[in-house]
Amino acid sequence: MAKLKSHGSIDSSKIEELARSHPELPTDMRTNPPGGAIARGQMTVTVLRDDVKVWRGRLRGLRETTVESQAGPGLNVEARLAGVSASRSTDGPEISFEMRPGQGHVLGLEQPVSWKVHIPAQECLEVLSIHFAPTFIERLEKIGEGIARSMRELMKTRAFHMIELNTELRQLAQELLEASDAKDTGRLRIEGLALTMLAAFLEQLSGNDARKDVLQEGVMAEVDALIAKASPRIWTVSSIAETLGVSAARVKRAAVAERGVPIGAYLSDMRIAAAKAMLAKPLAVADIAAASGYRSPEAFSKAFQKKVGLSPAAYRDGLD
Repeated sequence: MAKLKSHGSIDSSKIEELARSHPELPTDMRTNPPGGAIARGQMTVTVLRDDVKVWRGRLRGLRETTVESQAGPGLNVEARLAGVSASRSTDGPEISFEMRPGQGHVLGLEQPVSWKVHIPAQECLEVLSIHFAPTFIERLEKIGEGIARSMRELMKTRAFHMIELNTELRQLAQELLEASDAKDTGRLRIEGLALTMLAAFLEQLSGNDARKDVLQEGVMAEVDALIAKASPRIWTVSSIAETLGVSAARVKRAAVAERGVPIGAYLSDMRIAAAKAMLAKPLAVADIAAASGYRSPEAFSKAFQKKVGLSPAAYRDGLD
C-alpha cells in the first residue's frame, strides 16, 4: 500500500498512475501553495480491469481549499453522502454545479475536462465517484446493448444530470464507501456494487422527465440560441418558456439537468458574461448596468463583484 502526499494541486493523473500499481491509495491532500494538510482521513481509489475506477473519500475537519482535478472520457457517476462543494470546468464544455448531501450526478464526456473544486471549511465530507472508461462501454455492449447505448448517448451529448439519491442509491453508496478491497473477494464485491450503482443511476434517469426533456428536445440548446440572438436582459423564465412553447417547469428542470444550476443563476451568469464583453468597450458603467438588465449601477456592481471577485472598474483596468 502506497501513500501519496501532494504538496501542490491534487493531480488525478499522478494518482491514477500510482493506482495501477497499488489498488488502494490513501491520499493526504494538501493545499496549493503548501500550507499543511487540509483534512484528516483518506481518499482511496480502486482500479478495476483498468477501465473502471472507484474513488472514495471520508474526510474530517476540512479547511477551506480549492482542488484541481481532471475527468477523462467516459461516464462518471458521483454520490454525495456528507459535505458540500462547488465545481466548475476550466476547459471544454462550461459546467458548474454544487453538490450537497443526498445528491448525485451523472456526467458523460468524449474528451477530458479539467475542474476546479472549491471545498469550504466543514466538519465532514463523504463522497463516492465511479468513472467508467469508453473501453468499459465496449465490453458492456456484449452483454447489455441497451445500457451501452444509453451510456454512449450521455457521452455524445456531453450530458450532465443532477439527481436526488433515492433509497437504493444511498444504500449502495454507503456500502461502497465502507467496502474493503484488501482481498480479491473484496475487489469483486466493489466491482459488483459499482455496476449495480451504475444500473440504478441509469434507471433513475430513464424515469426522470428532465432527462427526456434535455436529451430528446434540447431545451437548453434553444435557450442558448435565444440569448445569442438578443441581450440576456430581456429574457425571463416566463418569456423563454412562452417563446419555446414549453412550460416554465420544463425550462427549470432542463437548466438543472443540463447546466447543473437553476435557470435564474444561469441567466445571471449570461448577464455577467455580456457585461464583461461591454466593459472592454468605452461605455459608461451605468449604461452597461442598464443594458445587462440591472435596476441600478449599484446593483450591477454588487452582482459583478460577487461573481467575478472584482468591481467592474477593477475588471476593466485589468483588461488594459
